[in-house]
Amino acid sequence: MKRLLKEPLLHFLFLGALIFAVYQWRQGATDEGALVVSAATVEQLASQYRKTWLKEPDRATLQQAVDNHIANLLFAESGFAMAMHKDDPVVARRMRMKVEMLNDLLIDPTTEQEVSAYFKENIQAYTGGGRYSLEQRFFSKSVPEIELAEVLNALQNGDDVASQPSLFNDSYVDASEQQLARAFGSAFAEQILALSLGTWQGPMASPLGWHFIKLTQRVEASPPSLETIYNQVQRDATDAKRAMARKQFQQQLIDSRHVVIEWPETLQ
Repeated sequence: MKRLLKEPLLHFLFLGALIFAVYQWRQGATDEGALVVSAATVEQLASQYRKTWLKEPDRATLQQAVDNHIANLLFAESGFAMAMHKDDPVVARRMRMKVEMLNDLLIDPTTEQEVSAYFKENIQAYTGGGRYSLEQRFFSKSVPEIELAEVLNALQNGDDVASQPSLFNDSYVDASEQQLARAFGSAFAEQILALSLGTWQGPMASPLGWHFIKLTQRVEASPPSLETIYNQVQRDATDAKRAMARKQFQQQLIDSRHVVIEWPETLQ
Protein backbone atom coordinates (compact mmCIF):
# COMPACT_ATOMS: atom_id res chain seq x y z
CA MET A 1 0.00 0.00 0.00
CA LYS A 2 2.81 2.41 0.91
CA ARG A 3 4.51 1.66 -2.37
CA LEU A 4 1.29 2.39 -4.25
CA LEU A 5 0.92 5.76 -2.53
CA LYS A 6 4.40 6.74 -3.71
CA GLU A 7 3.64 6.08 -7.39
CA PRO A 8 3.98 9.32 -9.43
CA LEU A 9 1.30 8.14 -11.86
CA LEU A 10 -1.20 7.86 -8.99
CA HIS A 11 -0.21 11.34 -7.80
CA PHE A 12 -0.76 12.68 -11.30
CA LEU A 13 -4.23 11.14 -11.61
CA PHE A 14 -5.21 12.52 -8.22
CA LEU A 15 -3.95 15.99 -9.10
CA GLY A 16 -5.74 15.89 -12.42
CA ALA A 17 -9.01 14.96 -10.73
CA LEU A 18 -8.55 17.74 -8.18
CA ILE A 19 -7.89 20.37 -10.85
CA PHE A 20 -10.91 19.17 -12.83
CA ALA A 21 -13.09 19.46 -9.71
CA VAL A 22 -11.86 22.98 -9.03
CA TYR A 23 -12.48 23.92 -12.65
CA GLN A 24 -16.01 22.59 -12.48
CA TRP A 25 -16.62 24.50 -9.23
CA ARG A 26 -15.33 27.74 -10.78
CA GLN A 27 -17.71 27.31 -13.70
CA GLY A 28 -20.63 27.34 -11.28
CA ALA A 29 -23.76 25.23 -11.11
CA THR A 30 -25.45 24.80 -14.49
CA ASP A 31 -28.52 23.21 -15.94
CA GLU A 32 -27.89 20.05 -17.92
CA GLY A 33 -26.63 20.98 -21.35
CA ALA A 34 -25.86 24.58 -20.44
CA LEU A 35 -22.49 26.12 -21.22
CA VAL A 36 -21.49 28.73 -18.67
CA VAL A 37 -18.67 31.20 -19.30
CA SER A 38 -17.54 32.13 -15.80
CA ALA A 39 -16.51 35.60 -14.65
CA ALA A 40 -12.98 34.26 -14.22
CA THR A 41 -12.91 33.20 -17.88
CA VAL A 42 -14.20 36.59 -19.06
CA GLU A 43 -11.54 38.33 -16.97
CA GLN A 44 -8.90 36.06 -18.52
CA LEU A 45 -10.08 37.00 -22.01
CA ALA A 46 -9.95 40.68 -21.06
CA SER A 47 -6.46 40.24 -19.64
CA GLN A 48 -5.29 38.62 -22.88
CA TYR A 49 -6.67 41.57 -24.83
CA ARG A 50 -4.86 44.08 -22.58
CA LYS A 51 -1.54 42.26 -22.99
CA THR A 52 -1.94 42.11 -26.77
CA TRP A 53 -3.27 45.59 -27.51
CA LEU A 54 -2.13 47.52 -24.39
CA LYS A 55 -5.57 49.00 -23.79
CA GLU A 56 -8.89 48.16 -22.15
CA PRO A 57 -11.42 46.27 -24.28
CA ASP A 58 -14.86 47.85 -24.72
CA ARG A 59 -17.99 45.79 -24.19
CA ALA A 60 -18.45 45.00 -27.89
CA THR A 61 -14.86 43.85 -28.25
CA LEU A 62 -15.10 41.72 -25.12
CA GLN A 63 -18.40 40.23 -26.32
CA GLN A 64 -16.67 39.25 -29.58
CA ALA A 65 -13.88 37.55 -27.61
CA VAL A 66 -16.44 35.70 -25.46
CA ASP A 67 -18.38 34.60 -28.56
CA ASN A 68 -15.17 33.31 -30.12
CA HIS A 69 -14.33 31.45 -26.90
CA ILE A 70 -17.78 29.83 -26.87
CA ALA A 71 -17.43 28.84 -30.53
CA ASN A 72 -14.05 27.25 -29.82
CA LEU A 73 -15.52 25.20 -26.97
CA LEU A 74 -18.51 24.06 -29.04
CA PHE A 75 -16.41 23.18 -32.07
CA ALA A 76 -14.06 21.20 -29.83
CA GLU A 77 -17.02 19.49 -28.15
CA SER A 78 -18.48 18.53 -31.52
CA GLY A 79 -15.12 17.29 -32.76
CA PHE A 80 -14.61 15.10 -29.69
CA ALA A 81 -18.15 13.75 -30.03
CA MET A 82 -17.31 12.67 -33.58
CA ALA A 83 -13.97 11.23 -32.39
CA MET A 84 -12.13 13.62 -34.70
CA HIS A 85 -9.35 13.92 -32.11
CA LYS A 86 -8.31 10.30 -32.51
CA ASP A 87 -5.06 9.74 -34.41
CA ASP A 88 -4.67 13.50 -34.85
CA PRO A 89 -0.97 14.33 -34.21
CA VAL A 90 -1.71 18.02 -33.57
CA VAL A 91 -4.26 17.23 -30.86
CA ALA A 92 -1.98 14.54 -29.44
CA ARG A 93 0.96 16.97 -29.15
CA ARG A 94 -1.25 19.59 -27.52
CA MET A 95 -2.61 17.10 -25.01
CA ARG A 96 0.88 15.83 -24.28
CA MET A 97 2.03 19.38 -23.60
CA LYS A 98 -0.82 19.96 -21.15
CA VAL A 99 -0.32 16.65 -19.38
CA GLU A 100 3.43 17.27 -19.05
CA MET A 101 2.78 20.72 -17.60
CA LEU A 102 0.35 19.17 -15.12
CA ASN A 103 2.86 16.47 -14.20
CA ASP A 104 5.53 19.15 -13.69
CA LEU A 105 3.52 20.40 -10.71
CA LEU A 106 4.40 17.18 -8.89
CA ILE A 107 8.15 17.81 -9.09
CA ASP A 108 9.70 18.93 -5.82
CA PRO A 109 11.73 22.18 -5.91
CA THR A 110 15.41 21.65 -6.60
CA THR A 111 17.38 21.59 -3.34
CA GLU A 112 20.79 23.15 -2.68
CA GLN A 113 22.25 19.65 -2.45
CA GLU A 114 20.87 18.78 -5.89
CA VAL A 115 22.25 22.02 -7.36
CA SER A 116 25.67 21.30 -5.87
CA ALA A 117 25.66 17.72 -7.17
CA TYR A 118 24.59 18.87 -10.64
CA PHE A 119 27.39 21.45 -10.70
CA LYS A 120 30.00 18.82 -9.82
CA GLU A 121 28.70 16.40 -12.45
CA ASN A 122 28.61 19.07 -15.18
CA ILE A 123 31.50 21.31 -14.14
CA GLN A 124 33.07 21.23 -17.61
CA ALA A 125 30.01 22.98 -19.03
CA TYR A 126 30.70 25.97 -16.76
CA THR A 127 34.45 26.04 -17.31
CA GLY A 128 35.49 28.68 -19.83
CA GLY A 129 38.32 28.11 -22.28
CA GLY A 130 41.93 28.99 -21.58
CA ARG A 131 43.63 32.32 -22.36
CA TYR A 132 46.58 32.64 -24.74
CA SER A 133 49.18 35.21 -25.80
CA LEU A 134 51.29 34.85 -28.94
CA GLU A 135 53.47 36.56 -31.54
CA GLN A 136 52.71 35.97 -35.22
CA ARG A 137 54.34 36.76 -38.55
CA PHE A 138 52.54 36.22 -41.86
CA PHE A 139 53.86 35.66 -45.38
CA SER A 140 52.01 34.98 -48.62
CA LYS A 141 52.12 31.66 -50.43
CA SER A 142 54.32 33.20 -53.13
CA VAL A 143 57.35 33.43 -50.79
CA PRO A 144 59.93 30.77 -51.75
CA GLU A 145 60.64 27.94 -49.33
CA ILE A 146 64.26 29.00 -48.89
CA GLU A 147 63.21 32.47 -47.76
CA LEU A 148 60.75 30.96 -45.28
CA ALA A 149 63.60 28.96 -43.77
CA GLU A 150 65.64 32.15 -43.43
CA VAL A 151 62.72 33.87 -41.69
CA LEU A 152 62.42 31.06 -39.13
CA ASN A 153 66.17 31.14 -38.47
CA ALA A 154 66.11 34.93 -37.95
CA LEU A 155 63.13 34.78 -35.59
CA GLN A 156 64.70 32.00 -33.52
CA ASN A 157 67.88 34.10 -33.26
CA GLY A 158 65.90 37.00 -31.84
CA ASP A 159 65.86 39.20 -34.93
CA ASP A 160 62.77 41.35 -35.54
CA VAL A 161 61.20 40.25 -38.83
CA ALA A 162 58.25 42.19 -40.22
CA SER A 163 55.13 40.49 -41.52
CA GLN A 164 53.80 41.05 -44.99
CA PRO A 165 50.55 43.08 -45.07
CA SER A 166 47.57 41.01 -43.97
CA LEU A 167 44.45 41.02 -41.80
CA PHE A 168 46.35 39.27 -39.00
CA ASN A 169 47.85 41.01 -35.99
CA ASP A 170 51.51 40.58 -35.11
CA SER A 171 50.54 39.86 -31.51
CA TYR A 172 47.53 38.58 -29.59
CA VAL A 173 47.42 39.14 -25.83
CA ASP A 174 45.21 37.21 -23.41
CA ALA A 175 43.03 35.93 -26.24
CA SER A 176 40.38 33.28 -25.72
CA GLU A 177 40.08 30.13 -27.81
CA GLN A 178 37.01 31.64 -29.46
CA GLN A 179 38.89 34.83 -30.38
CA LEU A 180 41.75 32.86 -31.94
CA ALA A 181 39.28 30.72 -33.85
CA ARG A 182 37.65 33.84 -35.27
CA ALA A 183 41.03 35.27 -36.25
CA PHE A 184 42.63 32.15 -37.76
CA GLY A 185 39.80 29.66 -38.26
CA SER A 186 38.91 26.80 -35.92
CA ALA A 187 41.23 24.15 -37.42
CA PHE A 188 44.27 26.44 -37.51
CA ALA A 189 43.55 27.76 -34.01
CA GLU A 190 43.64 24.19 -32.69
CA GLN A 191 47.15 23.81 -34.12
CA ILE A 192 48.23 27.01 -32.41
CA LEU A 193 46.91 25.88 -29.02
CA ALA A 194 48.96 22.68 -29.29
CA LEU A 195 52.28 24.51 -29.75
CA SER A 196 54.93 24.49 -27.05
CA LEU A 197 55.65 27.74 -25.23
CA GLY A 198 58.41 30.22 -25.95
CA THR A 199 59.70 29.02 -29.33
CA TRP A 200 59.10 30.37 -32.83
CA GLN A 201 57.59 27.63 -34.97
CA GLY A 202 56.65 27.43 -38.62
CA PRO A 203 56.04 27.89 -41.36
CA MET A 204 52.47 26.77 -40.64
CA ALA A 205 50.15 26.73 -43.64
CA SER A 206 46.71 28.30 -43.64
CA PRO A 207 44.38 28.90 -46.60
CA LEU A 208 45.79 32.46 -46.81
CA GLY A 209 49.49 31.81 -46.56
CA TRP A 210 52.34 30.96 -44.17
CA HIS A 211 52.52 31.74 -40.46
CA PHE A 212 55.34 31.79 -37.93
CA ILE A 213 54.01 31.67 -34.39
CA LYS A 214 55.51 31.87 -30.91
CA LEU A 215 53.13 31.00 -28.11
CA THR A 216 54.20 33.17 -25.18
CA GLN A 217 51.55 32.41 -22.55
CA ARG A 218 48.99 29.72 -21.84
CA VAL A 219 46.58 30.07 -18.90
CA GLU A 220 44.57 26.92 -18.42
CA ALA A 221 40.84 27.21 -17.90
CA SER A 222 39.49 27.03 -14.37
CA PRO A 223 35.86 26.59 -13.30
CA PRO A 224 34.07 29.42 -11.46
CA SER A 225 32.84 28.92 -7.92
CA LEU A 226 29.27 27.70 -7.55
CA GLU A 227 28.34 30.83 -5.57
CA THR A 228 29.12 33.13 -8.50
CA ILE A 229 26.81 31.30 -10.94
CA TYR A 230 24.36 29.67 -8.52
CA ASN A 231 21.18 30.98 -10.19
CA GLN A 232 22.27 29.71 -13.60
CA VAL A 233 23.20 26.27 -12.24
CA GLN A 234 19.92 26.12 -10.31
CA ARG A 235 17.96 26.75 -13.52
CA ASP A 236 19.97 24.12 -15.38
CA ALA A 237 19.56 21.60 -12.56
CA THR A 238 15.81 22.25 -12.46
CA ASP A 239 15.51 21.81 -16.23
CA ALA A 240 17.45 18.54 -16.04
CA LYS A 241 15.27 17.32 -13.18
CA ARG A 242 12.13 18.20 -15.12
CA ALA A 243 13.39 16.42 -18.24
CA MET A 244 14.18 13.29 -16.23
CA ALA A 245 10.77 13.35 -14.55
CA ARG A 246 9.04 13.69 -17.91
CA LYS A 247 11.05 10.81 -19.33
CA GLN A 248 10.16 8.60 -16.36
CA PHE A 249 6.49 9.56 -16.54
CA GLN A 250 6.43 8.82 -20.26
CA GLN A 251 7.87 5.36 -19.62
CA GLN A 252 5.30 4.75 -16.88
CA LEU A 253 2.48 5.57 -19.27
CA ILE A 254 3.93 3.26 -21.92
CA ASP A 255 4.42 0.44 -19.39
CA SER A 256 0.83 0.82 -18.19
CA ARG A 257 -0.54 -0.17 -21.60
CA HIS A 258 -0.20 -3.19 -23.85
CA VAL A 259 1.31 -1.61 -26.96
CA VAL A 260 1.18 -3.38 -30.33
CA ILE A 261 3.16 -1.92 -33.24
CA GLU A 262 2.16 -3.17 -36.67
CA TRP A 263 5.27 -2.62 -38.76
CA PRO A 264 4.83 -2.38 -42.53
CA GLU A 265 6.41 -5.30 -44.34
CA THR A 266 8.72 -2.94 -46.21
CA LEU A 267 10.20 -1.70 -42.91
CA GLN A 268 10.56 -4.99 -41.07
